[in-house]
Amino acid sequence: MSLTLVQGTVRAPGGDIKIGAGNTLRRDADGSYVLDGTQTAGTITDLPETVQDIVGAMIAAGANISATYNDAGGTLTIAATGLATTAQLTAHTAAAMPHPGIGTRIYQTVAQSIPDNTTTVLTLGAESYDTHNLWTSGTPTRLIIPAGLGGMWQVTACVAYVANATGTRHARVHKNGALANRQTMQALATAGNSSVVVTTDLLRLVAGDYLELVAFQNSGAALNTVAGEINVWIAAAFLGSI
Repeated sequence: MSLTLVQGTVRAPGGDIKIGAGNTLRRDADGSYVLDGTQTAGTITDLPETVQDIVGAMIAAGANISATYNDAGGTLTIAATGLATTAQLTAHTAAAMPHPGIGTRIYQTVAQSIPDNTTTVLTLGAESYDTHNLWTSGTPTRLIIPAGLGGMWQVTACVAYVANATGTRHARVHKNGALANRQTMQALATAGNSSVVVTTDLLRLVAGDYLELVAFQNSGAALNTVAGEINVWIAAAFLGSI
């Protein structure tokens, strides 16, 4: 048996069921009742609650994202967890972006005696440039990597020795007191001409690492460096973080 009510009121144990104009309540053969027609917001008393429940069911939490639906309060809270702070993002961006023009070049202003067959750290005295204060006169032998600039650095150094025809001459770069990547250039001395030795390398450095320009010669006696901006110097250019 089927029953169709186009408009009116149906008496039911739980209360009256009112059928508005344009809507039909019908009873299917299986005994269930189906309301046909278009419902307006005015005819559905629990419309906001229904919509909230639908939206609350659709929102799903994801990685580092939580979704909390408060049915009683009618609120949906979406929050992020485990994300970087503004300060961390700023520091990361500063390290990750290219930094043209960041670096230093420091040179020796006073000739220094290098004992025979002795590794000697050179004292530096002035800046050609130093964008981020890697060098200070308080630590005249060191270039110190500042905070936020850890990564790859191009490091180049030059040492010039007074003329002497005996032995070899070295220019070395030390990192934290040890030979960096074993980069050592050697040049045979020539009588009447200064020996100029250059070394260069790509070094991976972190904040707090320090670099030193180091000389070595084995002429059989002490030899002086030839001080000056173009003769004895070390330069470092920041290439970027890795």
